[in-house]
Amino acid sequence: MMQEIDRVANLWEQTKNPKYKDLWYKLIREWNNGFNTTKRWDVSSSRSNERNDEGNNTVKQGRLF
Repeated sequence: MMQEIDRVANLWEQTKNPKYKDLWYKLIREWNNGFNTTKRWDVSSSRSNERNDEGNNTVKQGRLF
C-alpha cells in the first residue's frame, strides 16, 4: 500500500495533475482508516443494567451496616 501511495505522490510531484493529488489523498485516507478500526468496549452510563416493571433502570441500594 505504501508503495502505491509513494508512486502516486511521485506522479503528482512530476506532473502537478490534480487527478494524482486527489488519488494520493484518497489512498492516504484509506491507509489511515485501516489503523483506526480498533474495537472499543461498550461502556454503560448507568450503574445497573436491571430494569423494573415500568422499564426504568433500577439502582441497587447497599446496606450501610
